[in-house]
Amino acid sequence: MLYKLFIKIFLAAAMLFSSVLLGIIYISDPYALFHRPLWHKDLMYDNLRIQDYGLIKYEDFDGIILGSSMLENSSADEVSQKIGGQWVNLSFSSARFYEKFSVLNFALRNKKLRGVIMSLDSYHFAQLHDTKETFDSELYADSLIAKFRIYFTDRGIASVCGKKKHFMAKDLNAPLDWRNSPQHIRRFGGFANWIKYYHQDEQAKDSLDKLKSVRNPEKYIYSDYRKIVDNELMPLFRHKDTMFYLLIPPYSALFWAWELDNFDEMMAPVAYLIEQTKDLPNVKIYWLYDEDFVFDIARYKDLTHYDAGINTLMTEAIRNGSNIINAGNYQSKIARFKHKINHFDISDFTAQAQKIF
Repeated sequence: MLYKLFIKIFLAAAMLFSSVLLGIIYISDPYALFHRPLWHKDLMYDNLRIQDYGLIKYEDFDGIILGSSMLENSSADEVSQKIGGQWVNLSFSSARFYEKFSVLNFALRNKKLRGVIMSLDSYHFAQLHDTKETFDSELYADSLIAKFRIYFTDRGIASVCGKKKHFMAKDLNAPLDWRNSPQHIRRFGGFANWIKYYHQDEQAKDSLDKLKSVRNPEKYIYSDYRKIVDNELMPLFRHKDTMFYLLIPPYSALFWAWELDNFDEMMAPVAYLIEQTKDLPNVKIYWLYDEDFVFDIARYKDLTHYDAGINTLMTEAIRNGSNIINAGNYQSKIARFKHKINHFDISDFTAQAQKIF
């Protein structure tokens, strides 16, 4: 009958259209998910949660820096010079442990890595998979469906059509660094700059709004940190030929004084990780809270984010084998820092914050 013919024609047309569309996506492939870039050789997608796949697959390196915004300013070139090897920085903001696990697990399957530098962000030990909408772990499991699915978004279709709005020059040194951004630089130099840009900058506003309370009234739940360590960190360390340099980001003393009621809970994952890795020669953990700069608020643009010079200090700690926290010293180091925080007077900071309305 005629309607059956129409249905067959419609289905055939739909299949032809789908095949052509998928073919265009495969050939164009601006994110380098299927093959090496054809027309975007000098560009990279600014969403590293996706772009890291292609960089790992098709770029040459033997060391990875992977963290949150705490490592975005770390220079891979500097690490290569001071530690040796050929490093790249694949960090992206708010990187959760399950995201870093997915990326690194994929990298370790596809590359012979001499080293990995990773951040151990305190907040994220209390956070499970809450960024699923922005990260597709199936991509790093090499799912063909996930690769195509990523292109079926407004950005993906625009990229396939040649739009370069969300692309940037290929940079493996520190692609998402913010060290030279005027918006960020202007808040360094002292607490007065946080106040100055309170109405113009969300991070300054967030930090000062928090400091209107002398202590953080929110209690964090860290009940799952053992799962994170056991499932999203420890399996990586089985790669015995790869050195893992784990950096505990040195948040400001002002942050820890405000978080004093959560201090013990936030240190528990560190202690657990140290105990779990104490017999692993390929894992080193670094603690910079013994350094005076933590109390120098001029080196922070908000409660947690430090200047790029501190990223250099972390690289030098790895090179020099200094600032290591381990099973033999972590209890004394944590206790000593807590004592300092207990005696760090933040009343002047909170008084200034309370004046803002």
